[in-house]
Formats: sequence, structure tokens, C-alpha cells
Amino acid sequence: MSHYIHLTPTERGSLYAFHEAGLSIRAIARELERSPSTISRELRRGRRNRHRYQPEAAQQIYERKRRKCRRKRILSDPVLLEWIRRLIEEEHWSPEQIVEWARLNGEALPVSAKTIYRAISAGLFHSERSGYVSRKRSFARHLRRKGKKRRNGGTKRKTGQIVNARPIKDRPEAAANRTETGHLEGDTVAGKHGTGAIVTLVDRKSRMLYAAKVERATAEAVAEAMIQMLGALPPELRRTVTCDRGSEFALFAKVEEILGDTLFYFADAASPWQRGSNENTNGLLREAFPKYSDFRQFSDSEVQAFVYKMNRRPRKCLGWRFPIDCCT
Repeated sequence: MSHYIHLTPTERGSLYAFHEAGLSIRAIARELERSPSTISRELRRGRRNRHRYQPEAAQQIYERKRRKCRRKRILSDPVLLEWIRRLIEEEHWSPEQIVEWARLNGEALPVSAKTIYRAISAGLFHSERSGYVSRKRSFARHLRRKGKKRRNGGTKRKTGQIVNARPIKDRPEAAANRTETGHLEGDTVAGKHGTGAIVTLVDRKSRMLYAAKVERATAEAVAEAMIQMLGALPPELRRTVTCDRGSEFALFAKVEEILGDTLFYFADAASPWQRGSNENTNGLLREAFPKYSDFRQFSDSEVQAFVYKMNRRPRKCLGWRFPIDCCT
């Protein structure tokens, strides 16, 4: 490790004065308590067109060379920067998903997830490179947590009573331990009151997402949406559905009767962690369909386009594979 200290602007000014006074290089070195070779190199570098030593010019040369000798930023590569930006902003991937998916496919990146997070914090992805950038306009808004700190607590949802509901403890062991596909978790993602909702189903093993937009989150509309989504699947991909105890699932018996081979189970009250896969996916869905937004502005094709992206998004729990590749 070097303990060398570069000449300061003050020392360069003193060097100029001593040199103009006719002192020798060794005499100047003694006055500045520097090596004679340091003084010699400084005088040689600080001359312009073989004229006298100029301290201001010497300082500018030093600063320019100092900047050049620094290690080049890895994310200064515009192609790599744009590729990462597109995956985060358009495909809703996290930095960790980007790095691990690339590694899994034999394309190890020269950056880590932490490097990407630091680049985001440093404003490397901001469209506005100068001035203050608010959190709302920061690139961090494209991340899952949007730069926010986690907070515990929250309000409990008030739900109605589901008649003849099968408790989650009676669910097949294969559904509980995620050993086979076809065991789903169901929920609804609501927009502004009266503007509709999105019914979501997530496979517990593969994390495959199925979704349908309904005009109103009524029991009739939700039941019809589930019949259409589940009816389009083969029997081995629709074995069970685990829901919360919201009143929108009150007509589950109708869905069971029409499908004939799918059973519904219900989580305990105020226990969202029992449907963790669905809760997590709904959080991702909120990136495109924010809370309290008017869902009438979103078309069915927009919902399905986002579902397509989610099913082709590498997941850590799947070894960074896509849900679409793990649903069979």
C-alpha cells in the first residue's frame, strides 16, 4: 500500500515561487519536504510549450489525469445499462432476478445485484441526470418495494362468513408441501370502488399465474371468472383452490359443482401468510394496476399481457426458472 501524498495546489504555488527565486531542485525539495525527483517531475509536467512552470496549468493536468486513472464504472457500458433498465422498467424484474437468471443461462454478468441497486441509488438510471429527483419520479419506483422501508402491522380485512367452508387444515398434504402442481391459491385485486377487480389464481408449486378481469367483485362475477379460468385447465392443474374468507368466494360450491373435480379450501381468518404465493403475486400485480386506480381504464388484453410477463419472470424459489417452465 502506497503512502504517497500528491502535491496540493498550495505546494504548487510555493514551488513556483521558489523556482522563480532561483532555488535549485534539491533546495525546493528541502523547503517543501519532498523528494527531489517529485519536484523534478512536477516542474517538467507543469511547463507549457517549454515555457516557465505554471502552477494553475499543472493543477489542471493533475486533475485530468487523476480522473482518467480511476477504475471505469462497470455500468458505464450503455448496452448493458439499457438491457438492465428494460428488464426492471418494462418486464418488472428485480436486480437479483436479472443477475441470477443470466447466471443460470450461462451469461454471467460483470455486475452483482448490489451493484445494480447502488447504481439506482446513485441516479445512473434516472432520465433526469441533473437536479433533484423526487421519489415519485425516481427510477426506484420500478422496484418491488419502490425504495420504501418495510413496516410491520396493518389493518385486518373484515370478511363475511363462508357457509360450509372446508378449513385449510383439511387440505391434501401435496397442497401443503407443494409437491405437485394443480393446488392453487385464489384472491381478488380490487380497484377504486365500483370500477372492477382482477380475480387471481396462483399455483403453489410452479407459481403460475392465471387472472381475469371482472366488472364488479361480486360472488357471482368471481364464481363465473373462476369457472372460465379453471375450466380451461386440464384436471391435473386444478385439483384444489385455497381462498380467504371474503364474501366474493361465497359461491365456491357452484364452481365445484360445475367443474366436478376441484375442491375449495379456506384459510383461517386474518392469516394472509397461509396464501403467501398469492399475496406475493398480487403485490407484483399492483405495480401495473395500482391501488385505488380506476380499473375501467384497463382492458382484458392489458391484464393478460401482464400475466404473460409474470409467468416469464425468473423466480428465486424456482431456482431462477420461469413459472411457465415449471407448471407441468
